[in-house]
Amino acid sequence: MAIRVAVWGPGSMGVIALRGVIDHPELELVDLVVHSDVKTGRDAGELCGADPVGVVATADPTALLGGDADVVVYSAAANLRPLEALNDMVSRQVSDDVFGEYMAWLENDLGTSVNQAALQQALGNSAPDTN
Repeated sequence: MAIRVAVWGPGSMGVIALRGVIDHPELELVDLVVHSDVKTGRDAGELCGADPVGVVATADPTALLGGDADVVVYSAAANLRPLEALNDMVSRQVSDDVFGEYMAWLENDLGTSVNQAALQQALGNSAPDTN
């Protein structure tokens, strides 16, 4: 059985992830969230240079809540919009098994205090569970 994947943010980096999901024999693309009106309504395959796959891009991230994804690949420029990205991830989290994101930019020494403050604000000033 294939792992069902949603991709959120097929921009300059996310389009690479999108193509990787489409091309991988053990993955099945089930949802695609975009931030551009130009991409909304287009087939995911078309957006990354592949044949159509039957998954139409939506600008409505709430579609992920009702979707069938086992995993969400979040690639929506989190490093350029940290507060918005954290809010996206926290507000759309369905369960620990459905949504995950490794945010390397949170570990950047140059932005540590800003990133920690953003994380605390997005999580409602509670410390994240690191276990």
